[in-house]
Amino acid sequence: MNQATGRHGAISSPANLSVSTLKNQSTRPAGPKSKARESRLGLPDFKWTMTLLGLCIYSFAIITFKFPVAQLGIAMGVMGLLSGRNPVQKPTPFLLYLAFMFWALVASFTSPFADVALETVVERLKLLVVLLIAMNAFQTEGQFRFYLLLILGCFILFPARGTFLGGDTVQGRAVWTHVYNNPNDLAALCLLAFGVALAIVFSETTWNPVRLGCGISAAILLVVILRTQSRGVFLGIIIAIAPGFIPILLKQLRLAIGMGIVVGLVLSFAIPPKTWERLGGIKKLTSTEAVENQNDSNEADSSAAQRLEIVKTGWKIFLDHPIFGMGLGAYPLANNMYSPFLGKRDTHNTYINLAAETGLPGLVIWCSLVWSVLYRAYRARQRAAESPLKIQNYWLGQALLGYLVAGTFGSYSGLNFLYLMLSALWCSTNLLVAASPRPMRRVGAGRT
Repeated sequence: MNQATGRHGAISSPANLSVSTLKNQSTRPAGPKSKARESRLGLPDFKWTMTLLGLCIYSFAIITFKFPVAQLGIAMGVMGLLSGRNPVQKPTPFLLYLAFMFWALVASFTSPFADVALETVVERLKLLVVLLIAMNAFQTEGQFRFYLLLILGCFILFPARGTFLGGDTVQGRAVWTHVYNNPNDLAALCLLAFGVALAIVFSETTWNPVRLGCGISAAILLVVILRTQSRGVFLGIIIAIAPGFIPILLKQLRLAIGMGIVVGLVLSFAIPPKTWERLGGIKKLTSTEAVENQNDSNEADSSAAQRLEIVKTGWKIFLDHPIFGMGLGAYPLANNMYSPFLGKRDTHNTYINLAAETGLPGLVIWCSLVWSVLYRAYRARQRAAESPLKIQNYWLGQALLGYLVAGTFGSYSGLNFLYLMLSALWCSTNLLVAASPRPMRRVGAGRT
């Protein structure tokens, strides 16, 4: 990464310094970066650790589904934690996820579908170890930026490429295989990767190969998202991602016009007209009129009508079981029990899903987990000087906000990649705080 100097001054966060070193040197002016501390593509140089290697292997496995090496990655990550010199950090998000899983375990014993709930709890307990690995993997900015490039490359080379070459469709909506076989899940995961691409594009100061590649990747991911016709994710982009472009475009009007023309041409050729018709039906997602007229409505309106009925069923389940819910992972069975005419259906709403499955305590704990990461990142950016790391932190946070908005129209709390991105934002905030010349009161700081 090139050293950026401008009206805000030199960046005070050298790429290959540890967090502890940055804390001691945060008030010193940054000297010129030597070529020895950059890779051939201008990326920050860094040292490999077993924890980072294990995390990279795990991330590659769960994004690409190319090789079954996720367990190997977890094992290497744990070995790295046990053999490392630094104490293992147990940050607030990790403790909150631990509390969430404990509550889900307790709730499963009260569920009429206890076997399903217990199986789901056991499966998701693995994420506790993954969170611990991910939140201890990054000690330098170079390590962090390499990881961002790795996961972005995995998305482009596999799920994104797969939707164009050999991908399938569900009622005209793009899908791929494995976890990407649902168009809404594919769009939500690509939204997080889209945020990674923007984080790198806008944090670079020159158009080097890395920045150019990430810009192309952002365009590809946007096309994939639109081809899924996911109205919830589209709404998330409009609310959380789009506003971030306004100050950039106002400062660089010519660039804005050029980008608008290019994006317009790409979308006009890559996106079928049916996509815009479906996305135009966002206003009907909560419309009772769509429910009443679903017999003679199109597919998009009928989908909105069914979702509204499912949300009503989920709300009724929550009111009947406000403390323990029906058990983690048991909602489809509960929906079939309450509304047989709908069958075993998903809630299409992250928050109703959590409330119906784990009760109000489970919903509050999970929301607190996500909020602790986003709020701490926001507080750190308020105190930090302008730097590439601050820009990366902003776009990662906006992508997660967009994901949460999309979660009002999809059940996304169980997707593993979400927790990797939460961990990445948490570690990015740690690096930003360490590099900040102004002290920051610790908000939800890690515990050992």
